[in-house]
Amino acid sequence: MWLAKSVYRTTLIPVLVLLLISHIAIYVWLSNEYELQLDSSQQQLRELNQRALNGALSNSYHKLLDIAQTLSLVSTAQGQDISAVSAVSAVMDASFQQFEFQGLLDSAALFDKTLNLTESWGAADARYPVMVNRAFENERPVSQLHCSKTCSRYLAIPLLSDGQVRSVLVIGLNIQDMILAYKTSTGTDIGVAPPTGEREDNELNGQQLDFPILTQRSQNSQVIKLLLSRESQVERNHPYQIEAFGRINEVIFSKLDAGDSLGALWVTISDMTDSQLRLAQRTDQLLWILVMSFAIVSTVAALLVGRLASRLEDFQDFIRRSARLDAEPSYDVAAVGELEALYSASLGVFGQLKKYLIDERKVSEQYDQMASALRLERHVVDGLLNSSASIIVTHGPGGRVHSVNDLGSSMLEQQGLSLSSGLSFFDLFHVCDDPDGIVDSVNQLYLGQANLIRSQSQFIDSDGRLCHMSWIHSYMDGWSDQGAVVLSMGVDITDQKRSEERLSWLEYHDPLAASENRQKLLDALPEMLKDCEKHQRLLALLYCEVRDPFGKRLILGIREHDDLVGAVVERISASLRGNDVLARITENQFVVLMKGFQDASQVERVCEKVMMSFSAPFYVNGEEQVASISVGISIWPNHGGDVANLLDCAEDALHLAQREGTNQYRFYR
Repeated sequence: MWLAKSVYRTTLIPVLVLLLISHIAIYVWLSNEYELQLDSSQQQLRELNQRALNGALSNSYHKLLDIAQTLSLVSTAQGQDISAVSAVSAVMDASFQQFEFQGLLDSAALFDKTLNLTESWGAADARYPVMVNRAFENERPVSQLHCSKTCSRYLAIPLLSDGQVRSVLVIGLNIQDMILAYKTSTGTDIGVAPPTGEREDNELNGQQLDFPILTQRSQNSQVIKLLLSRESQVERNHPYQIEAFGRINEVIFSKLDAGDSLGALWVTISDMTDSQLRLAQRTDQLLWILVMSFAIVSTVAALLVGRLASRLEDFQDFIRRSARLDAEPSYDVAAVGELEALYSASLGVFGQLKKYLIDERKVSEQYDQMASALRLERHVVDGLLNSSASIIVTHGPGGRVHSVNDLGSSMLEQQGLSLSSGLSFFDLFHVCDDPDGIVDSVNQLYLGQANLIRSQSQFIDSDGRLCHMSWIHSYMDGWSDQGAVVLSMGVDITDQKRSEERLSWLEYHDPLAASENRQKLLDALPEMLKDCEKHQRLLALLYCEVRDPFGKRLILGIREHDDLVGAVVERISASLRGNDVLARITENQFVVLMKGFQDASQVERVCEKVMMSFSAPFYVNGEEQVASISVGISIWPNHGGDVANLLDCAEDALHLAQREGTNQYRFYR
């Protein structure tokens, strides 16, 4: 018995201690490996985000460069008789509002060689002396990011006259669109501000940091304040982790664009909650696996040591029996065979133990590979969902929302809505003219009566503009634990809708004169003739042509006469009745349709008003311009029974009025 106890003390306890130490070492090593893998993936993600941000910044510069090249080409087209500075000034006066409306420019300014501001457009001021001076010295475009209450990109462009730089044009564009594009593509919140209190040791004075541009400001401003209350001095390019609002956030302050003379300060805020939870889950799983492994291996070791102790007890009994023999020692063949069997069994036990340890290591490696593959697959799926240009929502019966991607969350934030408000999918995302109809259609998906439906909805964005969405709703299988689930994917078709409306308007209108065109006139005239015939009323067609004071033809619509077209249309329209139709059919010819009168004297009164309105000069862009008008008149049914005859008669009457002088009108005879 004492031999068995001795074996237990000298064999089992060291084996158990060795197993415990090895399992603890494996746990520590794998935990560190998991953390290193997480740090490595986060570092790669930071580098990808930094490249995406640098790319977004470069794109914003390229936009300004494209506009600069456009201005250069347009100013060159003005001719050689004016300087480049005057040409650019003329182009900006004529087109800045259009650039601003299209979101291409926010401000523009001209500076002379003394760095004085000579002209400005939009929100421009004289705060760019360093950038302007560099443009003069280097004779090439210079870019800069400037932040105060907001942040804008600026580009200083030297203007050449007679081979020398005479002036510099500074154009600017707010970077808000670039910030939102970066947020949509990476799913990372971002802010930008000018640095304050930066020390030589690469530290920032946290008490003075202020970010005029910051995505999800209501939440992220609190995150930054909480971090700065903990860290009075923060380092650039150093990741800080802060827990707020039930999430773990990684905050990095950086100065990405070293070319900026003012050196804007950027902050990126990434959600680390899921990554930390996955790390904790993997660590917990590893701990349980190792605990179970230790328990199993310890049990097997105890059984093997117990069997070894039993064999040694038998061997001890054999030695005692041999010592009691009085005769010459004789060997019991059976006992020797038993001893050899015990030795072989011991070797087998230790071989099985070694094989078990090898198998356990292989299983652990396979588990790591499977976990890595699952993590990569989930990362790819999350990346596809959050980088998609579509809003992706899953919801169940009654419109209860289960999940939404980053683009959908951003849209809700712009409208001041959130998933926590308790509103349904149809209240949050799908607002349309027929809410009952779309609810009934989606209910068919919930009930499994349909697999796919399409719909359209509307919403008002943060700028107050009406936006349109196109939706595809499909039924998802394999979600029985949550009931019926519908996947809805929405695409913004606002630009397509506006293009269709613009094309529809251009089909029947003159964009320069903002009046009906020839096609609209030809389509409307037959219906007006039928209406006059039905009510036994007359219809007059006034054929008008605008000329210069000397009776020569004016080609309205060229650059120097663009604004004159609108003034001419305005004066003619002011002389007409409320239901009369005015259409521009050529560069300087207009047609007026008057219906619903019984006496030609009514037409004469309208013509007299038109002639009187053209007796005064036009003032366009501060310059005086004089124009005359001639009018030829045909009456239905007196001068023709169809459209072609009325137009021919009115044109003949127009030639007669032109032969008699300017500002004259004549009836066909």
